Amino acid sequence: MFRQATTLMFTLALGAATLLGCKKTAPPSGAKETTAAKPEAPAFTPRAKKLAIDGLHKVTYDADGRLYVAIWGKRNARLRPAAGAPPIHRWSKEKLADDGGYKIFAGTNLGSIYFDVSKLAKGKHSLSVIVYTDQAQATVKVPFAVGDQVVVTKGRYFVNIACVGKHVCKGKYVNLSTSTYIELEAPAGTALRVGKANATAGANKKLKLVIDTKALVLGAESLAATRALALPLELSFPGGAKLAATIPAKLTGARKWLWSWLYEATFKGLAVPGEQPHSGQARGVYATYTSSASLGFYGKAKTLAEVDLVAVRRSRTSSKSCGRYRGRSGRTKRYYVKRETYTFKVHDRRTGRVVKQRSFSASFPKCPRSIKSSWSADVNTPEHGKVTAWLESLVAG
Repeated sequence: MFRQATTLMFTLALGAATLLGCKKTAPPSGAKETTAAKPEAPAFTPRAKKLAIDGLHKVTYDADGRLYVAIWGKRNARLRPAAGAPPIHRWSKEKLADDGGYKIFAGTNLGSIYFDVSKLAKGKHSLSVIVYTDQAQATVKVPFAVGDQVVVTKGRYFVNIACVGKHVCKGKYVNLSTSTYIELEAPAGTALRVGKANATAGANKKLKLVIDTKALVLGAESLAATRALALPLELSFPGGAKLAATIPAKLTGARKWLWSWLYEATFKGLAVPGEQPHSGQARGVYATYTSSASLGFYGKAKTLAEVDLVAVRRSRTSSKSCGRYRGRSGRTKRYYVKRETYTFKVHDRRTGRVVKQRSFSASFPKCPRSIKSSWSADVNTPEHGKVTAWLESLVAG
């Protein structure tokens, strides 16, 4: 069973960014928990120096729907709530320092404090905590929300999804090079929708929604979104209640798949689903030299459908002998200088037809007056500025 979001849990980990919140850990053997009904902690004496907190804090939810905050830094420190914070619900006894602060240690997730937020009104709130050492301190302001909601937070390996309030759900968004999906535990009959894809929790109160990454890339609202998308998530619970959120979806391997798709268009032509016919001046060009590498996008195209051209580069190397060079031992070595020639064929992305072609040749390097036996041939490549200017001219208008 899941509990409602009635407590706010603070977990601070100074040091390496340890993954937090994915699994609730049991307290050490023999450890006891105590309630807030304890003598008041000694008054806090402000420190003169400002403590540097390396990294950011984040607000997320544990498996029971409790909020907690993670803060990363480099040094051992202590934590205590600032004035105006909600009352403390509980803490782990062995983590209480002599001065009333809560111990936190580099590289661990010790120092857990739970705040009771059950009496706060629904909506956005914030509280502050003081992180300090004997010499320095820093105040961290923590925003959080109270009420029925779906909370999405980034983890190290996947994105956590949790329902807070009277509705129950817990799961994760996973993006691998081989598959992208959402796994969720929710009441039987709960429906999950992400874009046009949907799935429903069965009698086992579990569902899995596989997401078509390629369709997301081709249907992205902008070129920038082909790498990272904001996926709209909607949950419909038995009884008619609905909750919505947005998943910040980083698509592993999506950009390389797009490069391969554009390269394939030069052979047979490919269309973006739903795109309108276009005639006249090209709006964008994609340049490449293999199916798995990119030279970039040029022009003013804002969407994939506006990338009208694909330019494929082929390279050819020419050599020129500088003659033989004699060393102190009397041995001789022939030395060469080389230059690259780039030949671009520009294809119409929708048909694959070649519409333009141009070559760029570099000059040969000067032959050196002397060489070392370990030297390899000098190679000149065409001027990058000239190539870029020509690619941009294909879509100038």
